[in-house]
Amino acid sequence: QYGDSAGYLGLANFYLNISKDYQLARKFAETAAKHGFRLALSYLKIIHEKGLGVTPNNDLAITYFDLLLKHAPIR
Repeated sequence: QYGDSAGYLGLANFYLNISKDYQLARKFAETAAKHGFRLALSYLKIIHEKGLGVTPNNDLAITYFDLLLKHAPIR
């Protein structure tokens, strides 16, 4: 199952940084974050902070940043 979770992170990275499909990037980042990947929380922070495929939301970006710092296991 770890491999599947890592795959979600890889897909989030691909859609965020290469294909620029921000809706799919957010979907896969949310799934990877639920499996404890800190980098996925960072992607979600960026998506919401910059308004990539969503309405910019600094409050939500800060929430993801706080989760990144306080609650997520390191992977």
